[in-house]
Amino acid sequence: MNDFTPNTSIQNGPTMSDDSTPTPDEYADPSDRRWVTMSEMPLSVRRVTEAVQTKGGSGLAHYVDDHADTDEVTIEFEVCPVCLDNPLRLTHLGSFSGGFTEMTCQGCDAFSDNKIAEGLGLTPDDLVDIDLDDIAANWQDEPTEESAAEAAKEPSAAGQATPTMPVFDHPNSVVRDKAREMWIRDEAKAVVDKQRGSIGKVSVDDLRARMKSGAQFILDRPEGIPALLGDGQRVLWAEGEGFLITGPQGVGKTTFAGELLLGLVGLQSTVLGLTIKPAKRVLYLAMDRPQQIQRSLGRLFGEKHRDLLEDRVVVWPGPPIEDMAQNTDLLTQLAEAADADVVFVDSLKDAALGLSEDTVGAGWNRAQQTLLQSGRNIATLHHIKKAIEGDNPTINDVYGSTWITSGCGSVVMVSGKPGDPLVKFNHLKTPAEEVGPFTLFHDQPAGTIRIHGQVDLVALASPPEGLTAKAAAVALYEDPTPTSSAVEKARRLLDKAVSDGKLHCPEVAPRQPKVYFAKASR
Repeated sequence: MNDFTPNTSIQNGPTMSDDSTPTPDEYADPSDRRWVTMSEMPLSVRRVTEAVQTKGGSGLAHYVDDHADTDEVTIEFEVCPVCLDNPLRLTHLGSFSGGFTEMTCQGCDAFSDNKIAEGLGLTPDDLVDIDLDDIAANWQDEPTEESAAEAAKEPSAAGQATPTMPVFDHPNSVVRDKAREMWIRDEAKAVVDKQRGSIGKVSVDDLRARMKSGAQFILDRPEGIPALLGDGQRVLWAEGEGFLITGPQGVGKTTFAGELLLGLVGLQSTVLGLTIKPAKRVLYLAMDRPQQIQRSLGRLFGEKHRDLLEDRVVVWPGPPIEDMAQNTDLLTQLAEAADADVVFVDSLKDAALGLSEDTVGAGWNRAQQTLLQSGRNIATLHHIKKAIEGDNPTINDVYGSTWITSGCGSVVMVSGKPGDPLVKFNHLKTPAEEVGPFTLFHDQPAGTIRIHGQVDLVALASPPEGLTAKAAAVALYEDPTPTSSAVEKARRLLDKAVSDGKLHCPEVAPRQPKVYFAKASR
């Protein structure tokens, strides 16, 4: 053993700054370190020195009762005043050997919460939303017999008695060490569970603030459908609802997003013949091959737009800092950091990993709904399955969990072969009336996308033949044998044209198909 003189004057540590965090000037010089006994340490220090164990070490710190031949403490620790007053700064660097364990002052060296966590048997996930100081705070200094008796009678401020480590009586020191380790792990887990249990709790008043009466919610709604992209009931992008743009590679999804961006910053008033509403500021998450996105948008914007882009558009190039399906607040936090009211996600596969799993799809949906609840809007670019069944795409052709499409108000698909100038546009999920289908002209060199050869039902309904719903479906969907669903969609378009005064439909005998005629030709 080394000769030493106990120095009880260092137990309280130096005078600290107001926030109890030592500044570099307050770190003790190595020459100020003292040898102290376990009995001189606050109990909180002892608990941590027992809990923090080097991987592969032969043991933990021991109490005096490990040495039956003496009543004196034979465990010594070299600590500085700062670290003695801040037990979670201590890291166990040596194994039990020769009756003492050497400690290093992490207030003087590098400090890592992860080392403390490893010693406590925690995983990295347990470090989320928990302050390790909470663990030490529950381990107070050794009570006197009187105070211990009172503590047993009265609950602590947290509603529980202050935990005190029991004495583990076993002839084998390894067993005693493991028993202490298990006890500390259980205590730490209790603190973690308690902390997690308090996360997300809000007051009743806060909950009521989010609620609306049935009359408010159902009756006090706006006229029509508020839309970022749409007119009347023909809406592609409804406010407060997710907009999903899907399709295979190279068919113009980013080009379509660029057309939307032009409208959102006020450089054009319509996209695909529908009115687009300007936004305050747009956040574009250019995560999928950002250099290609840069080139695509560069075909639409030039140096003359520099000031506008500086003020109205913020771009995040490359993958996010975390998986957005796991950190479901990150999407909204990025929008808040950019002060943006509209967000483009290009593309979804880079925002979240494992999209075929329902847990990932549900996590992404939570992230999207959190953003929408904040009063912002979102358009997401996503891919489809490798093989599409049949010529007419459906929502089941979208890749991934069903929760990806379930959380969106509108889903469209641009389909074709990579590089094709003519691609199809289908509205797979609608907020109101279906828009399209269209054939689009994808002018890749110019970076634009336009409706090509749009079907004019009024012109097709010219006499003397007129136009049936089935014939309209053949023209609209470019399918000689349209499905019953396609025929019904065409019938609704023809009936709307009748309501608008563009067509008329004479009465016909039962079981005879209706024939629509252009009204001007009567």
